[in-house]
Amino acid sequence: SFAARGSTQERVMTTRMKQADQLNKLPEMESNTAAQRAAAGSEGRAEGSVDTVRVEEPRIGRNAPCPCGSGKKYKSCCMRRDG
Repeated sequence: SFAARGSTQERVMTTRMKQADQLNKLPEMESNTAAQRAAAGSEGRAEGSVDTVRVEEPRIGRNAPCPCGSGKKYKSCCMRRDG
């Protein structure tokens, strides 16, 4: 039992050494964070090329009175129709 454990440990150690050697042979990669990748991707774009869409009107709440004037809550009146 003890001899089998020793050979298992040897196999584990040799496997780990092989893996470490393989990792050392890999070319080193530059560590890119998400911010660095985003900055690199935006270099080719013109500044201000994307326009932000702003809604001029205030949003109607579900429980607010319906703007159609029915006196019902918006959620019970025109919310499903508007979309």
